[in-house]
Amino acid sequence: MKKDRQKLFLILPIMMITMLSTTIIRKIENTPPKISSEKSDQRVPVEVFKVGEKTLIKSLNYTGHVKLDKEVMISPRVGGLINKIYVDEGDRVKKGELLASLDDKDLKIKLNVSQNEKENAKIKVEQAKLNLEDSIKEIRISSLTLDNLTLDKKEIHYKYLEAKSNFETQKSNYLRDKTLYEKEALSRSSFEYSENFYKESKYKLEQIKAQEEGVNIDLEKYKLEMDQIKIQNRMAEKNLDQARADLEIASNKLEDAKNQWEYTRIKAEEDGVVLDLFSETGEMVSSGERLFKFGIDDSVKITFGVGNRDLPLIKEEMETEISIDSIPGEVYRGEISKIMPSVSGNSGLTLVEVELDNREHFFKEDMFARIRLIVDKADNVLTVPKEFINIDNEKKYIYVIKDEKALKTIVTTGVESNAMVEISSGINKGDLVASGNLSHLRDGSKVLIWQNGEGGKENDLN
Repeated sequence: MKKDRQKLFLILPIMMITMLSTTIIRKIENTPPKISSEKSDQRVPVEVFKVGEKTLIKSLNYTGHVKLDKEVMISPRVGGLINKIYVDEGDRVKKGELLASLDDKDLKIKLNVSQNEKENAKIKVEQAKLNLEDSIKEIRISSLTLDNLTLDKKEIHYKYLEAKSNFETQKSNYLRDKTLYEKEALSRSSFEYSENFYKESKYKLEQIKAQEEGVNIDLEKYKLEMDQIKIQNRMAEKNLDQARADLEIASNKLEDAKNQWEYTRIKAEEDGVVLDLFSETGEMVSSGERLFKFGIDDSVKITFGVGNRDLPLIKEEMETEISIDSIPGEVYRGEISKIMPSVSGNSGLTLVEVELDNREHFFKEDMFARIRLIVDKADNVLTVPKEFINIDNEKKYIYVIKDEKALKTIVTTGVESNAMVEISSGINKGDLVASGNLSHLRDGSKVLIWQNGEGGKENDLN
């Protein structure tokens, strides 16, 4: 055991010396040669970068918090004692699910009274309908009787006219025969025969006249009865209208009583989640008092502030990538739903809102969110690191290394990521670009390449 420790003490210094030597050698290898100010024709040591193609994406990154798309306060429409609360904070509920109930004894009594009043009103309507139907039947019967009496009157009147004509004829014959009989120009039997016909026609005429007067009396009588029945009919119609009006009032009172009773059963009006409870079972609450804070979370929104420089790059319906700190490894897609028309408060930022589908209910209130906006993209373009670009009189240039010389080359740039920039004109794929000691380079400077790098192997998606 002692020998092992002695060996360990000998090995450790050797290992430390070896590691230190390696580090020093690497540092020397990575350090560019020094440039002497006395030698004007010496070569400038440079690092070079081989130009390649990449896909560049320019993105903007922000932070925000998850907020539910809609939050509502749930309050009772009637006051009372809380019998029971059926949910807790964080519970997910469906539309129509019972959240709480209030004491309903008094309202049940009112409901039963209203139900009885409606049933009584319905009975009165049915009775009024029967009375009206009876009245209508009586009108029909009286009308039929009047029609029959009118026909009888016409028929009797025709008989009366016929009997009167016959009576006038027999009367004329009788008076003529009476004169002849008194002058002894007619036999007694012939006179008596004529007299009997006269008396018979007179009796028949009087009889028919009596019948006609009786029909007229009956006709007047039924006309009066018809007038009375019509009055009764109008009263029956009014009674039915009133009974129906009373039924409607009773129905409305019952509906109101049902609603009042139903209001003691507080239900969810939409699918969502219970965010807060403000009361407990056994407490008294009044109409309109807060009971629950309720969230509708089938979609959520994330609001973040954007400065004036970046604001022109952001448009509504622009796609976004959302990552949530509490859900590591997942990236969600959303889109900008609203850009506020004015700057928020003292921050000087414009609020932008991103909407996210949340039907799977992954996102919760106040989760910390990171938002990435893709504002520009260029596929398979020539790129160099940003620090290689020089500017002179607003013209951009880089040093291209050819034949061991640095050639000042004017370039046009395009899309920029965090680290790289697109070169849209001025260089070609495979060119070597100076990346070190740029301040010592001039157009045509001789160079010494001491380190080489390559670009275009990976895409720059920052």
